[in-house]
Parts: sequence; C-alpha cells; structure tokens
Amino acid sequence: MQDPPAAPATVESAAANAAWRLPRSVAVLVVEAEGEQPGGGAPGEQADRLGVRLGPEALVAHVAPHIVAVVPAPADRRELERAVRDRPSALGPQGPWQEAAVSFARAREVLRLAGEGGIDREESLLVAERHKLSLLLGADRRLARDVAESALAPLASETELSRERLGSTLDAWLRHRGRTEAVAKALHVHPQTVRYRLARLRELFGSRLDDPDGRFELELALRARRIAGGNT
Repeated sequence: MQDPPAAPATVESAAANAAWRLPRSVAVLVVEAEGEQPGGGAPGEQADRLGVRLGPEALVAHVAPHIVAVVPAPADRRELERAVRDRPSALGPQGPWQEAAVSFARAREVLRLAGEGGIDREESLLVAERHKLSLLLGADRRLARDVAESALAPLASETELSRERLGSTLDAWLRHRGRTEAVAKALHVHPQTVRYRLARLRELFGSRLDDPDGRFELELALRARRIAGGNT
C-alpha cells in the first residue's frame, strides 16, 4: 500500500515468501481500532482476529491508527460487514494490486470525514465509491469552505438559528427535488412550516432556486459546508 508503490518484483517476491497468493485485483478495508480495552485487545490482536474472520486470502495488519485489510476484489460487502462487526470502517475502490495505495488512501479519508461529521454515517461500513464528491471536496477543505461561503452568502444576514433552519430546509428541498411533503417528513416539521421557509429562501436566493446550475451550485455548497465543518 505504500505510495509510490514498491517495484512489482519486490511485492511478488514478498508474497511468494509469505505463501500468499497475490490477487490480480484488490480493495483495501480500513477499520477503526478499538484501542486497548477489556474485550478489545491490543491492535495487533484485533488485526489477527479480523484476519481469521476474513480468511487466508486477506492480508491484515495494524497500520496505526487503523486495522487494515487488503482483500481480493470484487469483495462481498455482506461478508465484510459481518467481519468488521459494526466497527466504523470503510472500503476503498477495487483496482490492480499495484494501485492498492489509492484504495487505502480513499478508504482512510472516507473514514476520517465520517468521524468528523463530513459524511453521514448511515451504516458501519462505508463504501468510498459512493462518496466521491465528498472525497473531492475534502481534498481541499479551504476551497470547500470558500465555495460554501460564497454560494450561501445570502444566509449571512440571518440569525444563527434561522441560518441553521433555512440551510437544512434548502438541503432537504434540493435532495427531495422540491417535494414539500417529503421535505417535511425528512425535517420532522409540518408542510406549512416548509412552505414558510421556502418563501424566505426565495426572497434570499431568488431565481437561483429555479435554475439547474444555481441549484447544483447550492447543493455543492451545502455539501462543501459539511466537509469544511464550518457554519455559514
């Protein structure tokens, strides 16, 4: 997983010495270590247990501060979920073993962003391929913050509480393609409350809410704000 990658002959020789069949294609699984606590064990022991659950085709080690596994691709997601046992984890994209560093870097970054609240963690195992936009925005957090501040500037004159409510309403409205009932359900508010907030949003953002490019910019800005961890 080193970057730049080791010479192919070096990797092939090490794999042969370890009696490990080098897969043609791999994906890297990154798991949050539990720490040395009762029932958790030292990280090295956790890596050993994960290796047993994944089977002999996986290569597992403690790469501080995570437990990392190189698994043959395509990987069975359900088996991986059972193996990690609800520990926060992320799976990088599959690719040639020569590009394992890319898979490792993306899985690690997705796990970091989720830990900081930049990605909604709906399940324990996150798949990096589903969070490409978040990875792109997270690559330059200062730029992400600048994008958010510029596009969401009309909210700056609102109170902090109003900014939060209007921002969450705008986010839900964009996600649910303007369906008021769906937005209300997502926000756990009355549809009339959504209509009231949307009226205020139209006062602030005007025709941008009806323009496809404007809506895309706003959705990108809201995502960027989550990644940057700021409050616009």
